[in-house]
Amino acid sequence: PLTSTSSATLISIEERGLSAQYFNNQDFTNPVLTRTDATVNFDWGQGSPDQAVTTDHFSVRWAGQILPTQSEAYTFYTHSDDGVKLWVNGQLLIDHWTPHAVAEDSGVINLIAGQKVDIQLDYYEHTGHAVSQLLWSSPSQVKEVIPQSQLFVGDRVARIQSADFVNALDWGTLGTNEIRDSVSPTNLNDYYRFSINTPSHLNLNLSGLTANANLNVLDSQGNVLNS
Repeated sequence: PLTSTSSATLISIEERGLSAQYFNNQDFTNPVLTRTDATVNFDWGQGSPDQAVTTDHFSVRWAGQILPTQSEAYTFYTHSDDGVKLWVNGQLLIDHWTPHAVAEDSGVINLIAGQKVDIQLDYYEHTGHAVSQLLWSSPSQVKEVIPQSQLFVGDRVARIQSADFVNALDWGTLGTNEIRDSVSPTNLNDYYRFSINTPSHLNLNLSGLTANANLNVLDSQGNVLNS
């Protein structure tokens, strides 16, 4: 049974790279693969990103945050075959959403050193060669593929649970597209659940979080007892 000293601690974790969802269609529905890509620097040739993904008519959505090192205008570039759209800090910088051979597109935005901003890259492969690369440059930054060191999946939450939680709590089964011990940054409905099998006292400590965290206590009927 749980005791008054039983506790779980949720801590913030920064994961480098971008969250990547892969789809076997061009309308971004029903992902077949979710993973973290260190960078966007892919030339799949006539092949596929993964055995779960078809060689043609697939799409990818990369999302996360980017951290500029200087306060200045940054130029973002995509090398793509086929369609591509890029948003940085909510602004659509690149929109080349047509089938095409490998092409470079670019857009410019002012960023502030040390301030992360949201980034999203949508890509689809029509047929034939498949390429998707994301680069940047600035007056003080040479043109390069954006490195993993400046890309962030977003704030994740990991749990540390005390020994007597193991049998008392059911944290729920992790889905195939979830990272163990984390809350998905791309799914706002993702959460940890647990059930207490016997009347007991529970202490839950939240620490180190940089995003909002909500705790709701519900009875077996789903009624909120405390939040």
